[in-house]
Amino acid sequence: MEDDDFKESQPKKMCTEHSSPDAGVSTSIEDDSLSTNEIDRQKAAIKIAKIWEDQIAPWSHYFIAKVYGTSITYGDIYSLKKNSWVTDKIMDAYLELVANREMANGIKIKHMLVTTTNNILNGEYVPARNDKNILMSTEFIIGAYHQSGSHWDLLIIEPLNGRIIFLNPMGETDFQMRTVPLRWKKFIEQLLLQFPADAAVIDKEWNLEVPTHSKQQDGSSCGIYCLMFADKYLARTSLHITPAESNQKRKSIARSLMMFEGYMEGCCPCCGYHTNPVAEPLVKCITCCKFFHKKSHCVGENVDQLNLTEFTCALDRV
Repeated sequence: MEDDDFKESQPKKMCTEHSSPDAGVSTSIEDDSLSTNEIDRQKAAIKIAKIWEDQIAPWSHYFIAKVYGTSITYGDIYSLKKNSWVTDKIMDAYLELVANREMANGIKIKHMLVTTTNNILNGEYVPARNDKNILMSTEFIIGAYHQSGSHWDLLIIEPLNGRIIFLNPMGETDFQMRTVPLRWKKFIEQLLLQFPADAAVIDKEWNLEVPTHSKQQDGSSCGIYCLMFADKYLARTSLHITPAESNQKRKSIARSLMMFEGYMEGCCPCCGYHTNPVAEPLVKCITCCKFFHKKSHCVGENVDQLNLTEFTCALDRV
């Protein structure tokens, strides 16, 4: 699906103008006939293009957007470039975006973080108190699994039907076909031990299903295929994907996530935490006018030790 599918869940406007990594490139959009949303999309596309042009980015650790609690860095956006491996932050942010879109349409769905999905499918997860209602009245649970060898798989659980959907963009192995249902059932057994009163909901027959799907044809598109599988499965459409669609989806995902840039306003671009000019010392970048915490890990030891009130951040030194 294209990023038009996320209009309802996007912020109304992006953050205030920030200088481009290439100061010589204009980011102004002057067509009065365009809507605010269309202008924001054009600004996002320009920023993405500039991020993807840089080979080594000293500012790649700077945060650029915050998507439902997941902070995205310039480096994360760079990972969406063609032939690059997608980061766990991109996987979590986009699946959370998908979940919120589905919830807006009345679908009861939950997103599991990569860390949670990994622990469950590795047989290492111990249910916590907040897991009590994880399966209650839930139609879908979605999560990305980062298997050994830096490869992404997709896990979709349908609690009401006892379905375990597992999708490996390179093709499911015999080992996965055996272990995925066993690891999920182990998790269910742990839930039963901790929350026996919920047995009527979670104690059921669970079956693994693997729908027919396309296989990736390169060594770097597994994450993109998983995110597209999530979109297509929830839309009940074919899981057929072409390389051209995969490459186009990279751009679509980047634009969708960049539309949340406004949620970084009032946050330090380096650490991602909120800045409070009344309660803590801050340092202002003289170029982009953003405020950073006056700490060595945010502005560098020189700025911190010299007691400067202004400096030029790494983003504006390139």
